[in-house]
Amino acid sequence: MRAVTTLPLWIKANAGLPEMVAGVPVYRITAAEFADHIPALVQAGANFIGGCCGTSPDFIAACKTRL
Repeated sequence: MRAVTTLPLWIKANAGLPEMVAGVPVYRITAAEFADHIPALVQAGANFIGGCCGTSPDFIAACKTRL
């Protein structure tokens, strides 16, 4: 996306793909595993990074630590 815009890029990734367990979506990725992807997102041009479905404040804290 960076190649086609000079606007800020905001990435809000899910914590992986959910599995339905008793009708409830369950995300298996850990905060540390989620944060492992942060350097590649920054290198790809992301200006803002957050989390969406399946993430929690712990995921954002892990991203901050990783950065």
